Amino acid sequence: MLAIALLGVPQELEAQSCLLNITAPTKRSVGVPDTDGAYTTYLGGGTVRLHCGDAIMTGDSAVHYETEGRAEMIGGVSYADTTRTLLANHLTYFEDDGHVVADGEVHLVRRSSGATLDGPRASFYREGPGQNRSVATGRPRMTMPPAEAGGEPVVIDSDTAELLGDNEAVSNGNVVISRSDFDATADSAWFSPGEGRLFGTPVVTSRGFSLSGDSVRTTFSDDDLDSLYAQGNAQALADDLRLQAGEILIKAGPEDVESAWAYGDDRSIGATGRFVIVGDSIEFVFAAGEIDSVVAVGTARAFQMRDVLPAETDLEEPEADIGTGADWIAGDSIRGWFEPDEGADEESPGRQMRRLLAQGSARALFSGVRDSTTNVGRSRNYIRGSVIDILFVGGEADLVSAEQAIGVYVEPEQSSPGGNQ
Repeated sequence: MLAIALLGVPQELEAQSCLLNITAPTKRSVGVPDTDGAYTTYLGGGTVRLHCGDAIMTGDSAVHYETEGRAEMIGGVSYADTTRTLLANHLTYFEDDGHVVADGEVHLVRRSSGATLDGPRASFYREGPGQNRSVATGRPRMTMPPAEAGGEPVVIDSDTAELLGDNEAVSNGNVVISRSDFDATADSAWFSPGEGRLFGTPVVTSRGFSLSGDSVRTTFSDDDLDSLYAQGNAQALADDLRLQAGEILIKAGPEDVESAWAYGDDRSIGATGRFVIVGDSIEFVFAAGEIDSVVAVGTARAFQMRDVLPAETDLEEPEADIGTGADWIAGDSIRGWFEPDEGADEESPGRQMRRLLAQGSARALFSGVRDSTTNVGRSRNYIRGSVIDILFVGGEADLVSAEQAIGVYVEPEQSSPGGNQ
């Protein structure tokens, strides 16, 4: 065996360098001097071992360039120090600053957390200010371990990835994130155990919801997805609900979404079926994955539209006036309760309004067809009061009651037996 100890480290780099020891079989190892008397040493014929401080590198062969202070490990490369382990086809070690560059089927593991990087290329510094930072390029895959033992990891594909210290990770460029309980895309992302942040047109899909915004944060509790929070131009989409606001917070249960809260500087708007609700803030509450109730506060308004809004329609706040063309109720706050829609089909949501309650400076304009007349025109019932309570039957307003109220009831002229107004 051939053992070589390489000295001559510049004084200003001593803090980041160490004595490089090379051990290799002698039968196929040879040193070639250059004009300055420095050697280029070719090592092979068996396992070659490079040892520097706490770092140990092995490979099928190696080349050491004394003039450049550089060593290359070739074939079946393994690297290990107290911070990380690495496997690769090729590795370059720069003695002056402890820079390690690996390429070819790289597999890097952080010892403390078990986080991994897999890809065509990775680099890091063995010691010094950047020793806790591992960078991978060429569309690597990063796997972040769960916060709880036995939990499910988060898998992240991106153009570049970085492991920072023991518990942080950064991904940039066409980020795709997957786990059994959520999927996400973004321009960039940051993750640590129990939390993730996505930036640049992020979209997160989970529990039947799709959430987007200028940024999205995910949190985990006991390794289960706990919440999704979108900030800036936030939108949440589900089969039977659309929600948009400055900020949206979704609380997730073990299997289904428990609540969706919209708030922020912008007006919050939600829509389900023919029902639209608007307020400074809105909270939808779910039971077994279905909308159970809603509350809106801050100049709250709720509208019963004539038709279901097309899915591609942007949500806009209607005017609460006589010419709106829809039934509506307004107040300082509005609560609504839903029930199953027995007449629902594939094109309509499965929930309909059961009750609406407005409190504080309440107003309402609702219409209906009275069975006691032979006309088909709709009556108009405008009312003001401190409280207005509307009960629905089959998704249509049936009984309107109020406290401290005044109002006007207008019924269309009775039609002829033919049924026309």
